[in-house]
Amino acid sequence: MKNRWVLLFLLIQITGCAVQSPKTEGLSINEQAMERTIKRFTLIAQRSTLTIDEGVIHRGFSYNGTSPGPLMIVNEGDEVEITVKNIDTVTHGLSMHAANTQTSLKVGNLGAGETKKLTFKADVPGVYMYHCAPGGHGIMTHTMGGMFGMFVVEPKRKFCS
Repeated sequence: MKNRWVLLFLLIQITGCAVQSPKTEGLSINEQAMERTIKRFTLIAQRSTLTIDEGVIHRGFSYNGTSPGPLMIVNEGDEVEITVKNIDTVTHGLSMHAANTQTSLKVGNLGAGETKKLTFKADVPGVYMYHCAPGGHGIMTHTMGGMFGMFVVEPKRKFCS
């Protein structure tokens, strides 16, 4: 048993893969609150004509005029605020798979000209999809029409590669 611990210790020393403690460890509640970061993003839902290749265009939907929409990257523990603006004449919305809540209740079914905000804590590291969520069959139509993107939550503790 002792040999296993020695081997593990040597492996960590050689590879440099020691587990790091969170930077808020040992801080007071007030100091931890000051360490909290709020990441703000804006997604503009709209119809778009996107150039796929020379002479190849796609008439569909987009966030911020691009498909896929903007890549959003935050750190585990960050507070996230996403403003969704619908500048189109049809209903749009947002389904954010990184949020531990039913986002359609807050930013789904967004009427023409409406703006709504979604706030959540990025508490689970990973790579998540987001897409348009106008409700019903519109979800597939708008997502396949170009309204999707990726959201990355970087882990507090880095994993060894």
